[in-house]
Amino acid sequence: MKVIIGVDGGGTKTTCVCVNFETDEILSTFSVGSTNANSVGVAVARSNLETGIATSLSDAMKTSEEVLELLGISLSMSGVDRPTDEEKIKGWLEPLYPNQVPIIINNDAIGALASGTKGKLEGSCVLIAGTGTISLAVTHQGQRNRASGWGPLLGDGGSGFWLGSQALAAAARSADGRASGGAKLLEAIQTHLKIPHPADLVTWAYSEIGWAHVAALAPVVIQAAREGDEVAGKIINDGVEQLCDSVEAAAASLFEGASGLYSSTARFTLVLVGGLIQDGGFITQRLKLRLSERIPAADPVHPMVSPAVGAALIAKEFIKKKNDDVR
Repeated sequence: MKVIIGVDGGGTKTTCVCVNFETDEILSTFSVGSTNANSVGVAVARSNLETGIATSLSDAMKTSEEVLELLGISLSMSGVDRPTDEEKIKGWLEPLYPNQVPIIINNDAIGALASGTKGKLEGSCVLIAGTGTISLAVTHQGQRNRASGWGPLLGDGGSGFWLGSQALAAAARSADGRASGGAKLLEAIQTHLKIPHPADLVTWAYSEIGWAHVAALAPVVIQAAREGDEVAGKIINDGVEQLCDSVEAAAASLFEGASGLYSSTARFTLVLVGGLIQDGGFITQRLKLRLSERIPAADPVHPMVSPAVGAALIAKEFIKKKNDDVR
C-alpha cells in the first residue's frame, strides 16, 4: 500500500498522520509535543518530530495487512519562514528516510490552506484568525503573498488579541469617565475576570507574559456585541474590516491587478481557519457579509480535513504532478 505522511507542527502540539495515497484514508494519527525549535529548542523539536513521524508510520504498519511504501512526507510547521529553516528540518529527516523520498516543508499557514482545498494550493488564499491573524495567497504560478501575521505589537488587526486589547482600552476609558469608553464592556470584563475594581485590570493585564490571556477576552467582546453593546459592536466591525484588508492585500496577487478582486466572474477559494471564524460564528457571519460586499471574487469555505491531513494531501498533489511531468 502506498502511503504519505502529513505533519501539522504547532508551538505546543504536533500531529502526524499516515494516509493512504490512493483513497485518502487516515491509517494512523499520533501526537507529540512542539516541533518549533524557537519554542522548545532544536534538540527537543527534532526528537519530537522524528518520534511523531516514525510512530505514525509504525502504527499504520501494525494495522495494515499490506506492506507499506512511503511515497512522501509533507510538513506544515510553525516557525518555518525562511529557506534556512526548511534546510535545517530536511537535514534532520533525510538521513532517516533516504531512497529519494520527497520531503516537503511549509509554514503552518500552508497546511491550513490545504485543509480547505484538499492539498491544491495554487489560485487560493487562507485567512487565519485566532490569537493572531495572517492571510496568505498562492498564485497560479506558485508564488506566495502574505499579509498581517506581524504579531500583536505590530498590529494583527481583527485577531483575538486585538479584540481583547481594544476591549481593555475601552474599559479603561470608561473607568476614567471618558466619553469614548465602554461601560458595559468594563462591567462584562470585571465579571468575567472576577475583578472587583477597575484598577485591578492593571495587575491582571501585566501579570502574565504573552498574549493568550488578552486574546481570551475575545468571547466577552463577542457576547457584548451580541447583546447590542455599541462599543463592542464597533470593535467587532472594525476587526472584520481589518480582516478583509488582510485578505485583500494577500489575494491581490492572484490577479494581474487588484481590480480582479472586485469582480464575481473570476473567483478564488478563501479558506477561513481559526477559533474566531469558525463556521456559523458571530464574527464569521459578519465577515462573510463584508467579503461579499468588498471582495466579490472570494468564495469562503471552511476546512474539510485537519491541517495534518491537508499537509499529507500537499504531498499527494506534489507526487501526482511529478508523475505527470515524467510521462
